[in-house]
Amino acid sequence: MDLIGKCIIPDKMETIYSKPFTETSLEEDFVVVGGEWSVEDGWLTRKNPGNLPAMLISRAKYCEDVLLDFRARTVLPSTHDIDVM
Repeated sequence: MDLIGKCIIPDKMETIYSKPFTETSLEEDFVVVGGEWSVEDGWLTRKNPGNLPAMLISRAKYCEDVLLDFRARTVLPSTHDIDVM
């Protein structure tokens, strides 16, 4: 698979973070920048009463390209999209 000029071979990629989301892993592994983040039934969720942008930033330092694989969805009345960077 070719993605933006990078050859991606998923079967040969190392998993570098696979912890289940818990309130503890959320607090220890991520920095919250805006919004109200929590864990519900193993799913990372965010409430944002003001319908404003918010971020969750990994505390880990990655010194090479990283492929992120996840499932996400918005829940009405949110009108924002989901961006990953």
